[in-house]
Amino acid sequence: MRSMTFRRCKTKSLMLKNTSTPTSISDCFAEPSYLFKIMNRDQLQNDYIESIIDGMDHKDLWQYVYDTMEQNLETYSDEELVTEVKDYYPHLLEPESGTSISELEATASDYGVGK
Repeated sequence: MRSMTFRRCKTKSLMLKNTSTPTSISDCFAEPSYLFKIMNRDQLQNDYIESIIDGMDHKDLWQYVYDTMEQNLETYSDEELVTEVKDYYPHLLEPESGTSISELEATASDYGVGK
């Protein structure tokens, strides 16, 4: 087995396995497996997620949540989906009343709008 030598990357205090002097900050990230010997993976992951979220607007966040939930729910069986809906939004399983908008408008008080 070959012995490895490590050097400290001066620009970010990261350990790398070669002994050449780093020429750029990207040299310090060339060996990700060595990066985590110095840096906390959980903190890096948390910072990365927060940076992505900070860069999203309301519509991006809505679309991401929708797509993620859709992918997750596609893996459910019909029974699992019905159970999930029943637990959180049971009104979605109730039969529709069949009342149309025009029928509701006919019974509404006349406020001078929409009639």
